[in-house]
Amino acid sequence: ATDVGNEARFVNHSRKNNVSTVFAYLRKQARYGVGYPATRDIEKDEEILTNYGQQYFRRRTEVLLE
Repeated sequence: ATDVGNEARFVNHSRKNNVSTVFAYLRKQARYGVGYPATRDIEKDEEILTNYGQQYFRRRTEVLLE
Protein backbone atom coordinates (compact mmCIF):
# COMPACT_ATOMS: atom_id res chain seq x y z
CA ALA A 1 0.00 0.00 0.00
CA THR A 2 2.98 2.31 -0.27
CA ASP A 3 3.51 2.56 -4.03
CA VAL A 4 0.05 2.67 -5.60
CA GLY A 5 -3.24 4.40 -4.76
CA ASN A 6 -4.15 7.28 -2.48
CA GLU A 7 -5.18 7.83 1.13
CA ALA A 8 -8.41 5.84 0.63
CA ARG A 9 -6.37 2.61 0.52
CA PHE A 10 -6.07 2.88 4.31
CA VAL A 11 -9.85 2.93 4.89
CA ASN A 12 -11.21 -0.54 5.67
CA HIS A 13 -14.76 -1.91 5.90
CA SER A 14 -16.52 -2.49 9.21
CA ARG A 15 -20.07 -2.27 10.50
CA LYS A 16 -18.51 -0.59 13.57
CA ASN A 17 -17.19 2.37 11.61
CA ASN A 18 -15.30 5.30 13.14
CA VAL A 19 -15.59 7.56 10.07
CA SER A 20 -18.35 8.31 7.60
CA THR A 21 -17.87 8.68 3.86
CA VAL A 22 -18.72 12.00 2.19
CA PHE A 23 -18.64 12.53 -1.57
CA ALA A 24 -18.38 16.10 -2.86
CA TYR A 25 -17.82 17.99 -6.09
CA LEU A 26 -14.84 20.33 -5.69
CA ARG A 27 -15.67 23.25 -7.96
CA LYS A 28 -12.27 24.95 -7.86
CA GLN A 29 -10.51 21.75 -8.94
CA ALA A 30 -13.43 20.69 -11.20
CA ARG A 31 -13.38 17.15 -9.84
CA TYR A 32 -15.07 14.89 -7.32
CA GLY A 33 -13.51 14.14 -3.96
CA VAL A 34 -14.06 11.88 -0.99
CA GLY A 35 -13.78 12.83 2.67
CA TYR A 36 -13.78 10.71 5.80
CA PRO A 37 -14.93 12.79 8.79
CA ALA A 38 -14.53 11.02 12.14
CA THR A 39 -17.71 9.95 13.91
CA ARG A 40 -15.83 9.63 17.22
CA ASP A 41 -12.32 10.13 18.60
CA ILE A 42 -9.84 7.81 16.90
CA GLU A 43 -6.93 6.48 18.93
CA LYS A 44 -3.34 6.47 17.70
CA ASP A 45 -2.63 3.36 15.55
CA GLU A 46 -6.37 2.54 15.32
CA GLU A 47 -7.66 1.45 11.91
CA ILE A 48 -9.80 3.87 9.90
CA LEU A 49 -13.11 2.04 9.36
CA THR A 50 -16.21 2.86 7.35
CA ASN A 51 -19.22 0.83 6.24
CA TYR A 52 -18.90 0.31 2.48
CA GLY A 53 -22.64 -0.40 2.25
CA GLN A 54 -24.66 -3.17 0.61
CA GLN A 55 -24.28 -1.74 -2.90
CA TYR A 56 -20.49 -2.15 -2.74
CA PHE A 57 -20.65 -5.85 -1.96
CA ARG A 58 -23.56 -6.51 -4.33
CA ARG A 59 -21.61 -5.04 -7.26
CA ARG A 60 -18.38 -6.90 -6.38
CA THR A 61 -20.29 -10.19 -6.30
CA GLU A 62 -21.82 -9.48 -9.71
CA VAL A 63 -18.39 -8.77 -11.21
CA LEU A 64 -16.88 -11.94 -9.74
CA LEU A 65 -19.74 -14.05 -11.12
CA GLU A 66 -19.48 -12.66 -14.67
